[in-house]
Formats: sequence, C-alpha cells, structure tokens
Amino acid sequence: MTKIDEDFQFEGTIQEIEKELIKIIVDLGSNSPLSPKLTEILGYLLLHGELTQAQLKKLTGFSIGTISSHLNQMIGLNIVRKQLIPKTRTYKYIFLGGKGSIEMQASFMKVETVSASINFFEQKHNELMKLENEKGYELLLERVESMLKFFQWHKKVIVEKYTKLGVFK
Repeated sequence: MTKIDEDFQFEGTIQEIEKELIKIIVDLGSNSPLSPKLTEILGYLLLHGELTQAQLKKLTGFSIGTISSHLNQMIGLNIVRKQLIPKTRTYKYIFLGGKGSIEMQASFMKVETVSASINFFEQKHNELMKLENEKGYELLLERVESMLKFFQWHKKVIVEKYTKLGVFK
C-alpha cells in the first residue's frame, strides 16, 4: 500500500466537517449544469487536491464506472489532470483549480440564470427604444446591448460545449 492509499481519509470531527463541506459543495452545484455526482467527486478533489479512483469510491460510494466516467469528463474540461503514480499501475487525479478554460468557468452559470438575464436585458432594451430622445439614451442603450450580447454568448457556450460533452444533468 502506497502513502497515497493510507493518508487520504480524515477521521472524527474532521471527517464530519469534510462531509458537511461536500454537502455544501453539492448544494451549490445544484445551481450549475453539472450533475450532483460529478459535483461531489469534484468536491472531494477540491478538498484533497488529488485522489485515486479507489479512494473516490471509498469516499463517495459511487461505482468505479461512474467515477471513471465523471473523471474523464473533468479531464476533458481541464478541471482535472490524470497522472500515473510511480511504480504502480494506479493513476491519481489532480484538481487543477481555476486553470480551466473560459468555457469551463462559464459552465458554472446555470442556463436558467443566463436565460433570465437575457430576458431582463431584452426587456430593458425594448423600454429604452421608446426613450430615444432622453438624455443618456445612447450610452445606456450601448451598455444594455453589450450586456445582452455577453449573456447570449455565455448561453451559447454553455449549451454547445457542455451538451456535446454530456455534462448537463
């Protein structure tokens, strides 16, 4: 048994706090397009920094197949890196933190939230169109249109990229 196999589990009160943190991470993840199982695995990687599939199985209770599938998705999204543990046939999965792409960061915005933002800025755009003779109209219209384009871009990225990768619930 290697050091990584022996030292990954917390005990006592620390383990209880770990479970509470994972619950909070999964609850927060419910506002993202990521599945609850993927969010839980990601939470453990976030807390531990690196884990093997066997360790993740002990922590989550998920099957190796489920863990493997979700780890592969995270590797594809540049959230996790896979690395062979020297002198073994075992891989560890290393959380990469905030090093993911802009698409990965955008994915954490729930599609409904982005859609609601689009609806809001479309409504404000329509209201402004009736006020074209008012002072500040052009500047505010430009800002509203800019925000509308920003949220439309985010929605496109989320839907195209993450539907293709099968990350959505």
